[in-house]
Amino acid sequence: MRTACNSVQSEESTMPSQVKPKIVECPPGWTKFVRHFEVACHLFVGSGTNWDNARAQCMQNYRATLSGFESEAEKDLLYAMIQKENIGFNQVWLGAERNRACPVAQPSNDVNSPCFLESLFYWVDGAARDGKVMLNFWSPTNPSWHDNRENCLTILTGHDQSYNNKINDYEYVG
Repeated sequence: MRTACNSVQSEESTMPSQVKPKIVECPPGWTKFVRHFEVACHLFVGSGTNWDNARAQCMQNYRATLSGFESEAEKDLLYAMIQKENIGFNQVWLGAERNRACPVAQPSNDVNSPCFLESLFYWVDGAARDGKVMLNFWSPTNPSWHDNRENCLTILTGHDQSYNNKINDYEYVG
């Protein structure tokens, strides 16, 4: 499985308000995406055998974490980066973890439950802080939490149209 790394940088300046905000640029080879209050720099890198190893690879080699997305436009940018790599039928690790306070497979409709679909997964880089962005992009049979082991997310590629560019819960394999 491949890995998408993300380095988030704030666009807000610590300077007085009359000074222009700082311009944030990504390192060479990274792809810039401007979020609401920050810049996300994405990089598509080699494989990570499991979610923890992929996250550690991003941290150790790039001082980054696994990629998340705040909007459909950012998700589509990640997918376009993946498509350029021509990896075929595959999945790419994303930086989301399942809420460990939810012990059941089925999401809840109760907004106060840790299993409420909008809070079932969270982005480790803080993207999409309300969780709603994930609701629109699940592949048709997900989230499934198969055998109570699918604790992280991937983005699918090389599948049929109903699965391509969709997110999938996947086994942590730790």
